[in-house]
Amino acid sequence: MTEIKTYRIETSLTTDYRKERWGLERIVLDGISNHLPADSKGTTVSVKFKQDGAYVDMKQYDSTKSVEEIVFEDNGAGYDAGLLSVLFSTKRADALSVGQFGEGLKLIAAAALRENIDMEYRSHNWVAKPLAKRETIGGRQVQRLCFDVTENGYDVKESQTIFRNPSAKFVQEVLTLPEKVLVLGEEVNHTPTLPHQYRVLYVEPQEGNAYPSRIIEKIPDETGHQNLFVKGVRMSRQGILFSYDLGLEDITPDRIYADRDKVVVEMGALIKSCTNEAVIEAILKHAHEVTTSDHDEMRAFNPPRNSPQSSRFFYDPLWHGVQRQPNEFLANDIVMLSKVEVDIKRFYPQDIDFSSIFGPAKAVSDQGARWAAVFKRMFGDNAVIASDNTNHNEDASLMGYVPVKMNVNVVQYLREHGIGKADDYATAVKQDYRWVESGTLTEEEHGTLSELKQLTTMLGCAKIPEVRVYEGLFTNQGVEQKSAMGVTIFSFMKAPQYVGLKRSHLQKGLEKVLPTYLHELGHFTTRAQDHSR
Repeated sequence: MTEIKTYRIETSLTTDYRKERWGLERIVLDGISNHLPADSKGTTVSVKFKQDGAYVDMKQYDSTKSVEEIVFEDNGAGYDAGLLSVLFSTKRADALSVGQFGEGLKLIAAAALRENIDMEYRSHNWVAKPLAKRETIGGRQVQRLCFDVTENGYDVKESQTIFRNPSAKFVQEVLTLPEKVLVLGEEVNHTPTLPHQYRVLYVEPQEGNAYPSRIIEKIPDETGHQNLFVKGVRMSRQGILFSYDLGLEDITPDRIYADRDKVVVEMGALIKSCTNEAVIEAILKHAHEVTTSDHDEMRAFNPPRNSPQSSRFFYDPLWHGVQRQPNEFLANDIVMLSKVEVDIKRFYPQDIDFSSIFGPAKAVSDQGARWAAVFKRMFGDNAVIASDNTNHNEDASLMGYVPVKMNVNVVQYLREHGIGKADDYATAVKQDYRWVESGTLTEEEHGTLSELKQLTTMLGCAKIPEVRVYEGLFTNQGVEQKSAMGVTIFSFMKAPQYVGLKRSHLQKGLEKVLPTYLHELGHFTTRAQDHSR
């Protein structure tokens, strides 16, 4: 029979360590994090309640009965009791795991002692109970965190964290876990079974063992808020369109803060690669309806240039090792790359893996094309991005385009992938005066023109201008534009050629048309235009 062994582990931490950050929520969240499959190397994690002497799954919890124990457990590889004594994490280099600081086991225990929670850890053949050892250091009373460990008295296949006689507040905190830990809150067979559920909308493809970032949706969303998760554990509640589970590294040890710039960069890569067109539609709809929105989804299209970047770069050998963000590859880059690929293949048909060179750029092009296609489907084949210049929007409309207002952060990404802007078409609209043949003027109109010529002679002008009459200003599509009552036409060399009067104005008679004519006569005589006189 194996001898039972007992001993005490004394840590270097006091029970007040990180006291201000660690309460019931952190006990529960970090407690369950140690049992998540990515951390435990197992396949299952469970939360069980002991009621009336029997263990039941959290889904079968009966609020009318008292709780004797709450057990977090997994079927993973377990861990050594020696980890309780040091600030060391076996998971630090594991991209999939939540734990990375080596503090969790100790801080859970210290917080539990402060909250008067009876708890213990179990794994393999040992069980450890935390306790506080009173000591005097430098004349001050401190409570050193310790563990009493018993080996060989137990034989459990699972690793367990056990809380005995939990308070009602602690029980309620545990019941919120499905909202805060995705593996416990994801729907089963696409049917919500818990009060707080999440539906996975898109998972980013990953190579190697990197944690796959995901776009998810809260079901239902009564609060109007979605959540930000890091590796499956909730970090914060935010006013964003969807919830996100990001594979970020280097979050703060207390898991209460993730660098917003890193979040935005990671979110941007995830959103742009998304193949779920319902997600794309929702984001574009928001960008159209709330053009001033500062949602992180909007900022993700235009992240800060000086932000700490995540791993969302790729090596580009054609630019000699310069690392570029995917959205910096414009459409002409893709065309150029295709031409380069053809040229290189002519000389090196066997020696180059073109998929590694051109694949990333072409993948980015495909992603952008998907966004452009959804934009066209939502707003029409003739949809373009609206300009801040209303005249340009009117010009584009006259050409048959439909200007669509969009959030400024999204505009550049859409433009990079083929969506035009009203400004692009404004300069393409030709506007010309529609001149009236002299022979078609009425006697009254000829009479007014003759009187204007006589008045010009009386004024002693050195040169009497030719006066022409126009119906209006029209585009090359035949649509009339707003125009002045008179105009002076200059040659290419800025020499005055003739004065034009709008026919509808001329028909009002000499008294009405005279001020306009004198104004244009001033242009004709001085060669000055409106902005220079």
